[in-house]
Amino acid sequence: MDKTQAIRVLDVFMTVTKREILSRKVFKAPKNDDSFTAITEATEFLKKNGYNVGSMQRDNPIAIAPANKYEYIAKWGNIDPSEWKNIAGLLLSDNFRGADVELLMFD
Repeated sequence: MDKTQAIRVLDVFMTVTKREILSRKVFKAPKNDDSFTAITEATEFLKKNGYNVGSMQRDNPIAIAPANKYEYIAKWGNIDPSEWKNIAGLLLSDNFRGADVELLMFD
């Protein structure tokens, strides 16, 4: 998903849910690294802070929800817009392999 498409997905999400972004955090990928370093760091950070992370589906957003409420989170393509209200945040990236990952948390 390129930046333009990611922005469109985020715009739709924000419009449908009427949510606001409370915080942003960027997990930097090492230069010339073709691994999943940034997404791994983001996932570990979220788990340490009481969240579960959805399944990865190519470069689609990854949903985040409180671990005490949701044990399993589907990949983005299987989450119905009627369920978006349960999402606490999203992980976004141009490419989860070797690129930066942005964490957005919502109200």
